[in-house]
Amino acid sequence: MIEIQLTEQEIEDLNEAIDDPSHSEKTKIKLLVIRMRHEGAKTGFISKCLNLHINTVTNYLNEFQSGKLPATLEDIYYKPTSSLDPFLACLTCSFRACPVADAKQAVERIQRLTGIQLSESQTRRFMKNLGMKLRKTAPVPGKCDHQLQFDFYTRELLPRLEEARIGERKVLFVDAAHFVLGAFLGLVWCFQRVFLKTSPGRQRYNILGAIDSHNQEFTSIRTTENINALSIVQLLDLVREKYPHMP
Repeated sequence: MIEIQLTEQEIEDLNEAIDDPSHSEKTKIKLLVIRMRHEGAKTGFISKCLNLHINTVTNYLNEFQSGKLPATLEDIYYKPTSSLDPFLACLTCSFRACPVADAKQAVERIQRLTGIQLSESQTRRFMKNLGMKLRKTAPVPGKCDHQLQFDFYTRELLPRLEEARIGERKVLFVDAAHFVLGAFLGLVWCFQRVFLKTSPGRQRYNILGAIDSHNQEFTSIRTTENINALSIVQLLDLVREKYPHMP
């Protein structure tokens, strides 16, 4: 039977190591095994309490007995490294500059840049480890002029928002929402598919609204008819009635 007798200094060091968040859970379990054995717990009891094989408990005790606390805290576990590690910066830069559509393209890119051949599944795992995800692309509006948008934002919108903040004008944002008069059906556990009576969903309830930029006052036109130029005129008339003396 392996006997463990700790000095006061060793007990203090062991307790500090248990509380140290930098140590892994496996290392802390080793330390608990040593502390319990010092307190007189039998090897079988330690095995049951910590859900360890009795041979594992013995190995932990032997490791401490031969090298004390430094041997227990030493990280001797195998940590595999990727053959692509030396090329991480290069590959990251390449994928940022020119994304790939699928794993097959990524395999070809990696082989061309590093000379290393990976399978498609290995390549997917590698790209995930880099922080990449398969994301849907988004279009830039065809007539988008970034400079014009920036000029409008800085020269026209921001000054008007500041005037609205101090009460010299009203700034309202306008949009329409179109609600379908139909049911959005969910899922239920059943033996046969369940059919519910609902409206056909062809008719819409339309709201054309203007919301104040600062106090969120809401002005709207609500109709089952289409939103068109006449609806816009009606909304502007309501806004003028609501704010008769404000630009």
